[in-house]
Amino acid sequence: HAAQYAQNMRRFSVSLPRGAYQVQFRDSFSQEIKWPKFVYEVWEGVPECEEHASGQHVTVLEPDTELSCRELIENGDLEEGIRMWLHWNTGDMVALDGKGIGGSKAIGYFNRTSTSGIGQNLDTRCLHHSISTFYEINVWFKLEKKGESFVCDPFDGDVTCPY
Repeated sequence: HAAQYAQNMRRFSVSLPRGAYQVQFRDSFSQEIKWPKFVYEVWEGVPECEEHASGQHVTVLEPDTELSCRELIENGDLEEGIRMWLHWNTGDMVALDGKGIGGSKAIGYFNRTSTSGIGQNLDTRCLHHSISTFYEINVWFKLEKKGESFVCDPFDGDVTCPY
């Protein structure tokens, strides 16, 4: 869904009179309080009027993170196919059984270009609620050309590398 891509950010803007406000996100179908992926607050500029609200007057209410932060990368084991995984620009992305390390699942990304990529939006609450916590994310890639594995070093002028 294009609305989930990082480069397709949705913005919400409103001018508020001075006062105290609380903001929360709701699921448009169930009206349940939810937290969308890839959310952060940005306060831009000061209005020309004098009696305006600012970031100090607005509290963004966040649901509990206990369950959502257990796995920072959702569906990282691909047990649910490519759910939660996104790809940019062109290419075809599929889950491949037995093609990962030790026979695990892997993401196959075919027909890509130099501006294509895969990724996942992280739950920003997990990052700012644990400021003293460090995360390490490991990713392994295998390059194939016509079904055969190969190694290239794009920083060494190797022209066989896929760009």
